[in-house]
Amino acid sequence: MSQILKDPFFYELLRDIQNQCSVKSLEKLARETGFLKRKRQLTPEAFLALCVLQAQPSARSSLGRMCSYLHLENNLSISEEGLNQRFSTKGVRFLKELLCRLVQSRFSTKEQPLISQLSFSRIRILDSTGFSLPMQFPDGYAGSDSSGVKVQLEYDLLSGNFLYGGVREGKENDATFAKETVGNILPEDLFIRDLGYFSTMFLREVDQRGAFYVTRFKSNMKMFQKENGTFHELNPTELGEKLLPGECLEVPNIYLGAERLYIPRLSIHRLTEDQLKRRQRKQKAVQKKKGKALTSRTLQKQAYNYLFTNIPQEEISSQDLYLLYSLRWQVEILFKTWKSHFHLDKVKRMKKERFECHLYGVLIAIWISMRFTFQARLYLYKKKGMEISEYKTMSFIREVLPQIIKAHLDKAIFIDDLYCLLIRHGKKSRKKGRSTQLEILNMIGVI
Repeated sequence: MSQILKDPFFYELLRDIQNQCSVKSLEKLARETGFLKRKRQLTPEAFLALCVLQAQPSARSSLGRMCSYLHLENNLSISEEGLNQRFSTKGVRFLKELLCRLVQSRFSTKEQPLISQLSFSRIRILDSTGFSLPMQFPDGYAGSDSSGVKVQLEYDLLSGNFLYGGVREGKENDATFAKETVGNILPEDLFIRDLGYFSTMFLREVDQRGAFYVTRFKSNMKMFQKENGTFHELNPTELGEKLLPGECLEVPNIYLGAERLYIPRLSIHRLTEDQLKRRQRKQKAVQKKKGKALTSRTLQKQAYNYLFTNIPQEEISSQDLYLLYSLRWQVEILFKTWKSHFHLDKVKRMKKERFECHLYGVLIAIWISMRFTFQARLYLYKKKGMEISEYKTMSFIREVLPQIIKAHLDKAIFIDDLYCLLIRHGKKSRKKGRSTQLEILNMIGVI
């Protein structure tokens, strides 16, 4: 066995998850949550497998097909109505609590992130993904048109660890959720935020607690500069028009909104022609899907990036700030895997409790796969200077989740085989003219 592939942290993560999902641990949790009060045919272990490990997503399977799965995999005979009754509030509580315990497990306190050479201990990305439901529930999961769900995720880009999350109604505004994250700001955290989460209150809290932010801002907010005690309003579009494509402009000491929130830096970056065309194509497609058309004024604004930050300029230049902010789009790759590999959004008509069991079961599978993916990414980058694809790796790990959770494998052989597979088939593809995530972190001196 190759010495370079012996990853002790991968081994510890594997052991920790198997302990959490052991028969003894699951039975204890099932009794605590009320899912198990007496011995039943459908054990907590079999119920977990049904909701987490099926190749066919549980929210697309019929009750009859799931009964067949239980018979083939667990030699368990249960009627369709009997199984339907097990999809209950207690079943939801069991899966939800298991997810919370996995996220808060002791391995998470021993995370081995990519080490930042700058002032950042963590790079925190927050975003959401949502989908519509084919059924209406009398309470919860309201959407803009029909029932819908929105899953919020905040994670550390350096370690891959879940930091904060939640399941919300589809119509809930992202800014509402952002307020919940204020309490867990730590010094030297770096928050990269999109427009949907913009909040002057949050920026003030980040700055006061010794953390950092990079964020876009709402174009309807007024900006000012102070001169001789008087505030003068700025027009960011007029400032941007002075730039040539690809150029940046740094505007220090900005005051924002009616409350005159102090912002140390405004960075204006004018896109190149190719970047602008790509952005406008994407924006037109989004608006067409909504049945709307882009105005000429909106198209004009697409030519610029306006970023606020409190990171000192000696640490991150204007050009590098734009590259740093571009890392936020990595979360879109993760959300793509959630729907492509884990079928989070593939739901047919069913009762609310059955849907929630599917939802939390899939989130358990996603969390386990993400933790292994980021640990493998870190290890192979440190040992071999190789960057693996999160999309490909999560697909590989999704296939072996049954063996991982049920401990039906030799840990050392499994780790070695997986790393050999990733080295051969998991390398991140390079798109012409675009840098990869770790290349960007290297270019701007974070790692």
